[in-house]
Amino acid sequence: MKKHGGRRDHPRFCAIKVKAKTAHYAISNQTMVGGMIEFAKSVAIGEVPSVNKLRHLRREEFSYWCSK
Repeated sequence: MKKHGGRRDHPRFCAIKVKAKTAHYAISNQTMVGGMIEFAKSVAIGEVPSVNKLRHLRREEFSYWCSK
């Protein structure tokens, strides 16, 4: 088997262009260990763990940041 050298003409090399209109992502202020501790505490007391904060960029916000 040939090793991929990163050339554009390699048969297994491709590029994908994506045009997004919105985006969802998570923000965490904790380390992985801190998140695991928070998760374990929440499971122990029967609550939903709060390990990160979900963020949604609306179409207007996304368009604004993409134009920069």
